[in-house]
Amino acid sequence: MLTRGMHLIGGELVACSDPAAPAAGGQALRELVERAVPPSAHVLVAGPHRADLVDRLAERQAKVTCLVRSRPDAEELARRYADTAAPVTILCGALDKLSRDLTGSYDAIIAAGGLGRLGTPDGSPLTWAERLARLTDLLAPGGTLVLGVENELGVHRLVAAEAPGPTEPYGPYDSPEPYEPPGGVRGTGQEPVPAGPGELATALAGLAVDRCYAAYPDPALPTVLLPAELLDRRQDPHELPALLISAALSGDPGPGERDRPPVLADPRRLTASALARGLGAALAPGWIVVARRGLVAGELPLALGADAAGAARWSALWELQRDEGQHGLPGGAGWRRTAVRPRGVMACGRVTRDPARLAGAVPPGRSFDELLLAACARADLPGLRGLLGSYARWLADGAAAGGDGPDRLPGHLVFADTTNVVVDGDRRFALLDPSWELAEPVPFRTALARTLRRFALRLVSEGHPHPWPSTLDLDGIALTLLAMAGHPGDRGLLGEAVRLEAEIVAAREGLPGHEEARLIAELEHGVPCRPPSHRDALRAARKLADDLRQERGRAEWLDDRLREAEATIAKRQAEVRALRRSASFRVGRMITCPVRLARRAARRRRRHGRAAT
Repeated sequence: MLTRGMHLIGGELVACSDPAAPAAGGQALRELVERAVPPSAHVLVAGPHRADLVDRLAERQAKVTCLVRSRPDAEELARRYADTAAPVTILCGALDKLSRDLTGSYDAIIAAGGLGRLGTPDGSPLTWAERLARLTDLLAPGGTLVLGVENELGVHRLVAAEAPGPTEPYGPYDSPEPYEPPGGVRGTGQEPVPAGPGELATALAGLAVDRCYAAYPDPALPTVLLPAELLDRRQDPHELPALLISAALSGDPGPGERDRPPVLADPRRLTASALARGLGAALAPGWIVVARRGLVAGELPLALGADAAGAARWSALWELQRDEGQHGLPGGAGWRRTAVRPRGVMACGRVTRDPARLAGAVPPGRSFDELLLAACARADLPGLRGLLGSYARWLADGAAAGGDGPDRLPGHLVFADTTNVVVDGDRRFALLDPSWELAEPVPFRTALARTLRRFALRLVSEGHPHPWPSTLDLDGIALTLLAMAGHPGDRGLLGEAVRLEAEIVAAREGLPGHEEARLIAELEHGVPCRPPSHRDALRAARKLADDLRQERGRAEWLDDRLREAEATIAKRQAEVRALRRSASFRVGRMITCPVRLARRAARRRRRHGRAAT
């Protein structure tokens, strides 16, 4: 029995469902779709997409049609939108069964998840180009296509420790994870998916490409959308595009995401190298292209950014523009940021976030975290001491200006950790994201200890090279950094820093109160948020092997010195025994015997005199 609002068009998957993980969506993608698709349009959503994106389209559009190949998924969608005010039609089946005669034309087609999951074993095996042609044939004049393409050579695949997940239904019919070999259907020699923005524009011949975005860090759930033509040029790894991408690749994990799969290498380092060589678009995890049939209408954002630090309720979205008076695409400097959503202040306990503070010019400079890591890798202790001292003085100046006393740090500077601070050429510090704040000031030394312990945890857990021996634990490195910053501390101060960190992390992740004790224990033991990459683990293992070799050499040297000392002592003891057996020693003892007896008698008299007194 068919659910109301659902239509079977043929070739559907009856028993299995598409995996939920690769479904496209997220705040950045949803905002882009809202800008690209006019209200009250007839929209086709092709393939699995996240519910928030479809919900938003259903709120804005007069008519929405969803095409999915799995019957269980189609029935769930039909039940979800059965009582909505705007009509939502669910089509279940293969793309090759869809035609203009059957459904008519559409004002917009959304295929942000790509074209990989639009075919079924019971349908015709279409190539990627043929699927694209089927979709574009359904576009009305002036219609808009939003297409997502995963890059098979993106950084997310280059660093993955496991093989990429399946995308196509050419395996067993009842398999929940069907498979298609890269490059097309097995044994047919059909052409692969476009390998870059240029080939993608060529494949969209007949449509006017409005803009092509490089999507980071995930092709299905991007949080950073930057124009591909910008990343085709060499970028300074310390400027804003690289900072945004690095923040997206190293975002704090949310609830239930602490056990992430290991990777072969840190994607941030690979991406920084790619950006420095003009390969930021070529090695992007995916591309999102907006194309239209006819003249380009409307204005799309130059770049969009979102973060999902911790729980989803903290996530903010912003748009990036270039400063007035600049021509062409901006480089690392001259960016301005406008908060898109949410409009209100978010709060949990003492932790608050006001996205409106994101508005304004983005401060230029290099990431303070990367500067510290580079100084540690070079074992540049004077440079490291200078950076930490300047940072501590900047925080102290902020505490003095806060009005709560020089020993109390304002709430917004509590979040000035190393990853959220940029430094310009004159060593002036600025907050990259000033939207976070703690409702009350905290002790200055506690906040500084929290920041430096967070950096020490990253230094140790991610296997970064540093000048200290491996025998120095996490707290030892944190205390060393505090001393280099000019504010020596002790283990008690680090305990206060751990409790402050636990409060902030619990608020960000939305943990209940009883989970905070577990979190404190994890932070005290230095449990990392993500496992180190394979390369970092190998580097750490080599460093441990070198340290062990040095310690073994030292132990062997000490053993040799100990054996030499024992041999010398045994030799001296033998000489003393031989001396005691000699005739001269006996004669000497006989001559000095009266003197010894007199001394003993004198000592006894003194003891008796003191006792009588």
